[in-house]
Amino acid sequence: MRPGERGYITRPFFLPDEVPASNIFKIPQVIDRIYTWEVDGNPEDEFKACVEANGLTGLYFEPVWSGEDGIIPYKLHDFGSP
Repeated sequence: MRPGERGYITRPFFLPDEVPASNIFKIPQVIDRIYTWEVDGNPEDEFKACVEANGLTGLYFEPVWSGEDGIIPYKLHDFGSP
């Protein structure tokens, strides 16, 4: 990208100390993604754990970043037929 050109986020990078207090959040520049972070998998405190504990379906959670590995590459998924 050249100076002055606008770009878009292709893969987010997270700074652990800057992640919002809420464990479910959006990045304003990424209109079609919702992010959630996990600490200990407690359904009382974490969105993904709550979804799984209640057997809810229709959401797909894909890891995008980890404190140990940094950015996690995209994987192609076969969701099958509806």
